Amino acid sequence: MTEFADRSAVVTGGARGIGAAVVAELVMAGFGVVIADLLTEDGSPASGRCAG
Repeated sequence: MTEFADRSAVVTGGARGIGAAVVAELVMAGFGVVIADLLTEDGSPASGRCAG
């Protein structure tokens, strides 16, 4: 595990685009991530891709 295993992050606008890329990088670094976005349909696939 990484040094960020006990850390959490909230990404606003994380459903697609740059926000989704930030979410993916944070998850790979070991963060627990909350995606906050108005585009709820777009956020579901993003959260599924990042689920462990």
